[in-house]
Amino acid sequence: MHPNSVLNDLWQVGGRQWDEPKLRQQLLLEDAAHACCIYLPQHQCPDKLVWHYTKDGIYTVKSGYWLSLHLPDANDHIDPPLGNPLLKTKLWKTSLPPKLKHFYWRVLSAALGTAHELNRRGIPIEDTCQRCCQAVESINHMLFQCPYASKIWRLSNLPAGFTFSSSLEDNIEALLLMYNSGMNRDKQHLPFWIGWQIWKSRNDLIFNKITWETSSVLLKATDDVVEWLAATQPSIQRPPRNSPTVHSPSSQWTLPTTEVVKVNFDGSFHSHNGSIGVGWIIHGDKGTYLLSRSSKLKQASNPLWTERLALLHAIQSTWCCGYRKVILEGDCKALDDLLHRRTTSITMENLLVDIRSWADLFAEISFSLVRRECNQVADKLAKSAHYQPETI
Repeated sequence: MHPNSVLNDLWQVGGRQWDEPKLRQQLLLEDAAHACCIYLPQHQCPDKLVWHYTKDGIYTVKSGYWLSLHLPDANDHIDPPLGNPLLKTKLWKTSLPPKLKHFYWRVLSAALGTAHELNRRGIPIEDTCQRCCQAVESINHMLFQCPYASKIWRLSNLPAGFTFSSSLEDNIEALLLMYNSGMNRDKQHLPFWIGWQIWKSRNDLIFNKITWETSSVLLKATDDVVEWLAATQPSIQRPPRNSPTVHSPSSQWTLPTTEVVKVNFDGSFHSHNGSIGVGWIIHGDKGTYLLSRSSKLKQASNPLWTERLALLHAIQSTWCCGYRKVILEGDCKALDDLLHRRTTSITMENLLVDIRSWADLFAEISFSLVRRECNQVADKLAKSAHYQPETI
């Protein structure tokens, strides 16, 4: 493509539809097929930057980290962090506080700033342990093998015969085994808090020249366990005042209010050929039948697209029939969450632009969720559309 080309160069003249011959001419055939599946909103909306590697288009560190490890260019290879990934996975699955999970992830990744690790990263400092002056201050030495740390672990009443080894990963594995051994929750959590307080006491010594008594370290760790478990014990709580109400799907079909019509809609998706059918039915405020339609539309990529296209078709048709006060009712929870902005989706954004633009034309409009058994007429209309010729 020409470097100065813009997106609407690939549209049909005078309309917001893809010009498929141009797409096949300008793009690889595989890319052109994917481009044809992208919905073009019929209403203009401002451009915005989105992150392709999350569903809501918002960047997260997790997605950026994943991408950095899966870049196709072999010359940009990034070595994964140190440490056993299986141990890290076990750690993240515990109910420990997030700061402890992160701390022990850093422990396993050799990311704590002990003297040995700082030396390894090119910082020329004395790497001897400042407490015992007997060994190199590695992470394993600082947490488990320094005489100061060993005394704290003995005071904690570890299971009989339990000792720490020269392997950091073996020692973390031992803590996780104790955590999963079925002991009381306080005994499960205490070893992890002890390691955290040993690290804090080490930093107080290095940076503030303050020495903690070993009994003080254990006492602080015990207090942390009691405080954490008290804060996380399951309890019955009243919802806060003015909190947003989450509406459950209605279990029965209800009449609309005076001068308002209710439009029930649904979509049907055939996975073998991608065809979709949509159906909708309108009732008046006394429950009287007013109008219904079903149509076979262009192919969709998945059932969720089908529900959204069914809603758009229902809104457009209702407007063209002259109704200005409406309730749109469907049975798709994912769609309802998008309409009420409880979730977002970059793949559906263009279609939602058109839905909201049409909705703005009505004097009164609302969207509601109903159980599938209360939406059976619209469902049957949508399924019947598969036997019709394609209309749009």
